Amino acid sequence: MYMIRLFTLKCLLFMIFICFSFTSKANKKITEQYISMYKNIAIVEMRRTGIPASIKIAQGMLESDLGRSPLAFEANNHFGIKCGKDWYGDIYYKHDDDTDSTGAVIESCFRAYKMQKPHIWHILISYSTPLRSQDMVFCSN
Repeated sequence: MYMIRLFTLKCLLFMIFICFSFTSKANKKITEQYISMYKNIAIVEMRRTGIPASIKIAQGMLESDLGRSPLAFEANNHFGIKCGKDWYGDIYYKHDDDTDSTGAVIESCFRAYKMQKPHIWHILISYSTPLRSQDMVFCSN
């Protein structure tokens, strides 16, 4: 148990270091606030799913521009979760990566949530799918 907590702490500290390395001073405070707001939820979900908390925090930060993207701000969707065929809730449209039959980019349908953060983040983190191995970027020393 101690080793898992130590590993979790190391992962979070590493993620914070990486985030601070790539953000401007103006974004530093926003980054700290985002991590502070969602870290406990990410840790709970890590224990439930086995996906490192640092990965989920990073995914939320990147997908939502630290909660500032229109999708995150207006639709409370931090992970870019699209509607899919089985979604009957609120929706939000924006141009993304969907195309029509001619190849022109069209608006994509994203799930929208009425609930405010951080509660919605817990729901979204449960719906977001883990990366497939072919989508991952591997680093070597």
